[in-house]
Amino acid sequence: MGQDFKAKVDEAAPINEWGAMVTSTAQNEKGVIESGTEGPLFMNTTTDTPTVEWGGVKYKIVTLKDGRTWMAENLRYIPEGMTVEADFTQNGDGIWYPVVAQLQDDGETYKAAVSTDASVIKSNGYLYTFATAAGVNEITAENWENLEGVQGICPDGWHIPTLAEFNALIAAYPLASNPAKADLELLKAADFPIPMTGMRMRNTSGLTGSVSGAVYNGALSSGYLMCSTGNQYKVAEDTGIITTQNKTLIPMHNASNNNAMISNCSNLAGIPVRCIQDLPAE
Repeated sequence: MGQDFKAKVDEAAPINEWGAMVTSTAQNEKGVIESGTEGPLFMNTTTDTPTVEWGGVKYKIVTLKDGRTWMAENLRYIPEGMTVEADFTQNGDGIWYPVVAQLQDDGETYKAAVSTDASVIKSNGYLYTFATAAGVNEITAENWENLEGVQGICPDGWHIPTLAEFNALIAAYPLASNPAKADLELLKAADFPIPMTGMRMRNTSGLTGSVSGAVYNGALSSGYLMCSTGNQYKVAEDTGIITTQNKTLIPMHNASNNNAMISNCSNLAGIPVRCIQDLPAE
């Protein structure tokens, strides 16, 4: 599913618009990737904002205290031949437009709603099923445990984060009152903001998809980042209805929370994807 980018390395100065091809995650204090070899990623490592280009879009990247390089934005990638759905009742190709808190006709209350606005797409990314994100036709009893660390729709040299990688991220930016959760303010200060995105909810194969998102003070108050580590797969004996889940990272912002924690999410739901760079080969 990956595209083949070709570029050259220039370690002597901030990189120009042609970018540089790297496999190392090492960066100096100015954010310039200092070493690397030819490979599959088109990297633009300008002094202020390192980026990786994928599918014609430049994504900010950042190396965090966990020692890993992450995309600092959610994916807006549409695989060839697929289309994005605005109707959440339709399964389509497993990609949907993002969700926002929309002011209702009474001029006072807000409700989660689908948005096709370009600025919202840039901020929140598209919503994907795990099957679409992993690059498989469907999640099955045979593959649900074998897709951990899959590249899927991420660029070559990157992958959908694992549970271990999310746990390491949390450990690097722990909430003071509960180190099992990440502090969203610390992550934001590290140039890794996580938007509140809502989701396309579909908990089992027997249900129709729907818009979902809690609202606080006129804005969505929870979000998701996809994890490639499976949690369960089961089929009801009497109905054949499938329940399949992966782990996920859930950020929350409301009167009592401003943190992110590990939870579970249906693989039939639509949630954002943010890629992490592969570790260099040993």
